[in-house]
Amino acid sequence: MKRFVLIVMVLLMLLLCGCSDYCEPEDRRIITALGVNRDESGICLTAETLDVDVGGELSYHALVAKGRGVTLEAALSDLQNSTYGRMMLSQCPVILLGAGMDQGSMQQVLDFCFSGYDLSPSIDLLCCEDPALLISGNEQTGTTTGEELSRLVRHGKETFGMKKAGSLPRVVNAWQQDGRYLLFHLRKENEQYQIDGVGLFERGKCQRVLPLQQSQLLAGTRGELYDSLLLVDGRRIHFGRIKRKSLRDGVLCLEVRSREIMEDTVRYAMETQIKELVSDPTIAPFVGGSVTQVSLSWKEQL
Repeated sequence: MKRFVLIVMVLLMLLLCGCSDYCEPEDRRIITALGVNRDESGICLTAETLDVDVGGELSYHALVAKGRGVTLEAALSDLQNSTYGRMMLSQCPVILLGAGMDQGSMQQVLDFCFSGYDLSPSIDLLCCEDPALLISGNEQTGTTTGEELSRLVRHGKETFGMKKAGSLPRVVNAWQQDGRYLLFHLRKENEQYQIDGVGLFERGKCQRVLPLQQSQLLAGTRGELYDSLLLVDGRRIHFGRIKRKSLRDGVLCLEVRSREIMEDTVRYAMETQIKELVSDPTIAPFVGGSVTQVSLSWKEQL
């Protein structure tokens, strides 16, 4: 009996292998911002990384690593090989998409985001001309590029009322059903990051960049504008929401909820702005179809 118990205990000890996948803190390379672009050779990655010293403290050295491959998976593997330690993506708040993206590379990014990989559920997708120019690792700020961009995006969503711009939804199909997305467009000027518009993505490629005022109106036609200030007839009007009611037979019906008393001139000016925007044939697909008439109803929530 004792011999049997001993054999069982030995077998259990063999099965208890412990944390075989454990990685010491100093052997980790934390990715704080990831840029994805495409050129003639394939996918190009630029990543800002953090070191962790032996004591477990974060030591910011603004290190930038690069990877390249025919596919995103191959580029990630190359990125891993180019950095010391294990690549950790769980704390990466943003992915920047470059102007070279196409349908195939965009689909790879979406599959990567929704694959259950160790990514933050609140990660944001942004667009720019060249991620390699924005992810530069500025040590003087004392913060990472990822932290700066994450704060900028949060501020942009609150300021412009476009809380869905670039946020990965809980439902995968919401991103993949029509292949059209609105992503904040970034630029860097005098070492400062700025949101200068919204990129309109169709079939994985940025078709154009809209100025912020027009982007807000477009978000309103999609029912994605909340608690924002809009410049209408030379005035900044506070809106609670623009709710999309329907689009049938070319008639777009919107319900505008304002937090101020809307004069007739302001209402007419806003209706005119929306009509001019949706009459653009390049905008129509992002609204959901061709629009020949706009009908606005108003609610004042004082």
